[in-house]
Amino acid sequence: ANWDRIRKHVYIRANSICECCHVNTKDNRTQLEAHERWHYDDATQVQSLKRIVALCRDCHEVTHIGRAQANGRGDEALKHLQQIRDFTDNGLQEHYDEAFALFIKRSKHPWTLDISLITNNGIPLIQRDINDE
Repeated sequence: ANWDRIRKHVYIRANSICECCHVNTKDNRTQLEAHERWHYDDATQVQSLKRIVALCRDCHEVTHIGRAQANGRGDEALKHLQQIRDFTDNGLQEHYDEAFALFIKRSKHPWTLDISLITNNGIPLIQRDINDE
């Protein structure tokens, strides 16, 4: 229920417009999805939630390119990224390679999660035992 409240607030704030490609989802056959923006402090290994943005389904898929590729939609996602960022083929490959290298580097160690953006705004967290999932 709290996530629904947060995401709906984000969609209203964005006026149903994707914050990346600027498609108006009221006029288009896509929907908005909420996506978290994080700051990674590589020195302290703290991952801090900084913002939740409204993205159309295509832009959100690009942000999770590994999952898109696993689902057989990697080519479509990369084509969308190339279009909205006006990348050349080489520019797209360079961007992808840099992002993947950073993902590999950051995946080598555990991160401390800072979600004070949520807790400081009065949204309670439900503590779950990792074994419950």
